[in-house]
Amino acid sequence: MSPAAKKPAGVVSGLAEIAAGTSIPLNWTSSCFERIARREPEVEAWAHLDRDGAVERAGGHIDNGSLKGLPIGVKDVIDVAGMPTECNSPIEAGHIAADNAVAVQRLIDAGAIVLGKTVTTEYAFMAPGPTRNPLNLEHTPGGSSSGSAAAVADGQVPVALTTQTGGSTIRPAAYCGIVGYKPPFGTVPNDGLRLLAPSLDTIGLHAASVADIAAVASEMEARPRKVDGVTHPKFAVIHLPVEAARNGVNTRLMRDAAERLRKAGAMVRELDAPNVFLDVDAAHRTIMSPQVARTFAEIYRSHRDVLSDSLRGFIEQGQNTTDHAISQAHACVARAHMAVQSLITADEILLCPAADGEALRGLDFTGSAVFCRPWTLLHYACMTIPAGIGPGGLPLGLQLIDPSPAGDCLFGPAAFAESVMSRKFTSGRIQ
Repeated sequence: MSPAAKKPAGVVSGLAEIAAGTSIPLNWTSSCFERIARREPEVEAWAHLDRDGAVERAGGHIDNGSLKGLPIGVKDVIDVAGMPTECNSPIEAGHIAADNAVAVQRLIDAGAIVLGKTVTTEYAFMAPGPTRNPLNLEHTPGGSSSGSAAAVADGQVPVALTTQTGGSTIRPAAYCGIVGYKPPFGTVPNDGLRLLAPSLDTIGLHAASVADIAAVASEMEARPRKVDGVTHPKFAVIHLPVEAARNGVNTRLMRDAAERLRKAGAMVRELDAPNVFLDVDAAHRTIMSPQVARTFAEIYRSHRDVLSDSLRGFIEQGQNTTDHAISQAHACVARAHMAVQSLITADEILLCPAADGEALRGLDFTGSAVFCRPWTLLHYACMTIPAGIGPGGLPLGLQLIDPSPAGDCLFGPAAFAESVMSRKFTSGRIQ
């Protein structure tokens, strides 16, 4: 790697410097672009950069909102007025957004400055873009929020907007060693998002810490998200049916996490996922694929040969999904909700792996969402925090899931777990 420019300040520290008058928005924005100029040729996290516009806004008058001067990146399936929304597809080349997405507008109104658009997989599905994992350029950063994760992990921007329909926020964050947050479905409006599957798509965030996420999520969700006041959180390690058959590193990660959290004062118990979870992953695909088929019906008719094999095949799967199969999948969701609610106690946060081990070598596949899809399907709030280093030297992520309808209990326990697991993340590998 080339020598790295100094990383810009994080969300909380940078905002504090501006509030104290020890820095100004222009300095913060300029430091991001200096870092980008040095690192972007290797990492390739950005689909579009608006240096002139961002510098002009940073140097002008910014109202004293809670995010005054905060530089942000926006995944290139989310509209920013005057910038391209090209979705990593030649079909969308040259498309310029007329308006800001609601989520983007909320952050701008609070004082944030958009630096540009981050790389996504094709239409936020599977076909990857050029982005590399900044921790090891020979490995994937995950997807579909590839550019957001890589840009934040590399210190090019303090925070970036993401989306998740399966595992597209949580898995890239885990692969890149940062914090990822998928809000509970419906708390962030999807107006201005290029939809994939409307009943699942959720706009989320990548940042370096839980506190950084909370500061931005409070504006994006238009409700306070607090990280303090939790000294003895309640966790339940939930073992999904896929765990035993997947990467053994995750089993050791969860055992290590449970032990460390207990020693730090948390209440931790373990439970096996209910039998209905044997069918939840398939239900996710059954519900998602017909929605994708409807979303892309016109594109499929007019540009079928331009679509990737993966997206074209998934559209065709959705076209062939029967109404009976869809109704059975929704019944599975209802049973899964009831089963989870019967197992948990008040304010209890579920724990499971965030991804199937470390980031994969190569850029042709962004990894499996098998540990994320159940919670996306159930519309729960999810967060991943760095929790260790795998045998290959890349990060492992611990996923926290809040099964309460509004996800009101997540942030405090997540901050607690972050403070505990950060010591493991910096101290050695989980073999």
